[in-house]
This record gives sequence, C-alpha cells and structure tokens, in this order.
Amino acid sequence: MMCSEIGLLLTGLGVAAGAYLIGSINSALIISKLGRVQDLRAHGSGNPGATNMLRVSQSRALAVATLVGDAGKGALAVWLASSLCLVPEDALATTAAVFAVLGHVWPVFHGFKGGKGVATVGGVLLVASPVLFAVWLATWLVAYGLYRLVSVASVASVGALPLYAWAAHGSSEFLLGAIFLSVLVIFRHRENIERLRCGEEGRP
Repeated sequence: MMCSEIGLLLTGLGVAAGAYLIGSINSALIISKLGRVQDLRAHGSGNPGATNMLRVSQSRALAVATLVGDAGKGALAVWLASSLCLVPEDALATTAAVFAVLGHVWPVFHGFKGGKGVATVGGVLLVASPVLFAVWLATWLVAYGLYRLVSVASVASVGALPLYAWAAHGSSEFLLGAIFLSVLVIFRHRENIERLRCGEEGRP
C-alpha cells in the first residue's frame, strides 16, 4: 500500500471516530438537564429526541433547541470532514455523515442508547448536499401535512432518500451512504411502523 493510501486510510478512520464522538453527544439529554425536564429515556416514548422532548416537556422552545442541536452536530461533523479538502472528498463527507448518525443512534456517552437519527440526517444533508436536503425536507413537510404524524413523515423522507441521492448526486459513495442511513433510520422506527400497522400510533 502506498504511503498516500495509508495516510488516506488513517484520515478516514480519524474522520469516522471524530464524527461518531460528535454524534454521541445527545442534545436532548443535555437540554433536559438544563431545562430541568424529566429523563426522556424514562418518560413518553422513551426516545431522547425532539418529538419526545415536546411530548414530555410541553415546551416548543426546548423541542426546537433539541432539533437544532441534533441537526447541528451532524452538520458540524460533515463540515469538519469536508474542510480537510482531501480527495476523495465525497468519501470523507459520507463517512462523517454515516458515523455522526451512528453516534446519535448508539452513543458511547449514553450507554449506546440514543435517538432515531432523523434530525441528524437532516443536518448532514444540509452540509453535504443542500439540494438534496431541500428535497428531503420538502418530502418530510408534505408527509407531515398529509398525516400529521412525525413518524410517518420521518419514514417517508428517509425512505425516499436513496432515490433522491441517485437522482441529485453523482457520487456512488454518497448513494451508498444514503442507502445505509435510510435503512438505519427505518430500522430505528420499526416500533412506530408496527404501531402504524395496528392503528395505534399517536401524535406528540
């Protein structure tokens, strides 16, 4: 293996580790402590995310802060990876995106019990591909407008993500990353999907 290839491999591993650690910082748990809200993991749906923050705290401000925090860490991870200006840039950005979401879903700082990853996916898309982010967000908003259920909007938007990535982005690395994130987030919503199937899914 050439020295340049070894250096790129080590850089990729560093990007993956850094993005995972950034993703492992759970905004909901930090904000719940600052706002003196009950532990989200033990109340409501048990999910430490913006929707459950709204459900438990009844505070739109805290829910928005959680949403911004979860999206922001994904955006930060991809921005830092992209700022390295190394080739292949798409591969590094995709690595950062995937591992930031993995960190959010299975955070090392919180016993590997995290959120479902939707807001963090939005954050990584915002930096990695603003056009793709806009289409993804529009899908989320349309689905929510039709069904008034966050879970439906989340599953619909990430389910369509690989198709959007294929149409809007020429990178094979980016497409593979989109497929992985789509499968991961849908997997994290498996209980919501089962409740939808049984007609038991409620609103926050």
